[in-house]
Amino acid sequence: MIVLLGEALVNLSESRGRPLAKGGQLDLSFAGAEVNVAIGLSRLEHPARWVSALGDDSLGEMVRKGLKAEGIDTQFVRQSKGSTALMVKAPRPGLEPEVIYYRSQSVMAHSDLSELAEEALQGASVLYLTGITPALSSSCRKGFLHWMDLAEKQGIPIWFDPNHRRKLWSDSEARELLVPLLPRFTGVLAGKDEAEMLLNTSGSATELAALLHQTGVQHAIVKDGENGSCYHGSLGTASEPAFDVRQIVDPVGAGDAFGAGVISGVLETLPWEECLRRGNALGAIACQCAGDWEGAPDRKTLELFMNRTTGAGR
Repeated sequence: MIVLLGEALVNLSESRGRPLAKGGQLDLSFAGAEVNVAIGLSRLEHPARWVSALGDDSLGEMVRKGLKAEGIDTQFVRQSKGSTALMVKAPRPGLEPEVIYYRSQSVMAHSDLSELAEEALQGASVLYLTGITPALSSSCRKGFLHWMDLAEKQGIPIWFDPNHRRKLWSDSEARELLVPLLPRFTGVLAGKDEAEMLLNTSGSATELAALLHQTGVQHAIVKDGENGSCYHGSLGTASEPAFDVRQIVDPVGAGDAFGAGVISGVLETLPWEECLRRGNALGAIACQCAGDWEGAPDRKTLELFMNRTTGAGR
């Protein structure tokens, strides 16, 4: 059982490619880094348990029911009076979409969920965390640290994606909290820019992965977009090229898809080259689909993509 702690957001996306200032039509869904990873893992047949807080309203219920429909354990999702976080994705032709957040007053931002940790971590094989949770508020930061402490006490591996959000906290604030925690993470999945932020230096993806490993991270992985990804850790080094992406539809969520791919490979004890390759494949698929998680493949579809099977399937 993979346990994921984090916030979900109601997601409003302009569906016709028009700038929001010109009006348009919004599609309603939900998203969130940990949610995206949970769905990616569940579709690859790995049991996932998502822990969070939502508003006790129809939007919160939409999120909870949507995740339950994906086969995700939501028994530790708490709903209470207040609002569920909201994000609006605004298209920008030729650029990545702009993401506008309304999350400072969400139920999750005013929770720490420490009281759920003991029971929710029972049977966990991995605790998956991101840097978004401690960036939300002081209470979330407190809860984040409590969950880490308890997972360590129980010998549960902790995998961490910085998922750095400059709209939530600054580089210096992130470094102040996260850098001392790096030796406590079993694995870190960082984008190249996030690794540079944490280490306060620049370099190639390979160099940055080696530096992350030197901080005490057992397994350091750096994502480098179209250049692929690399690993440096206690089991040696590895690198894998990116898959060709014929058309980028929506790159938001690709990093989370990559994380789901790598974690699934780790759970199946695949060689690191195969873990990276699976992560690269899921990231490439995500870029070519609208939505943060909607295009996440099942196992058969993933194998077809990785083997580059062609044809109309008829």
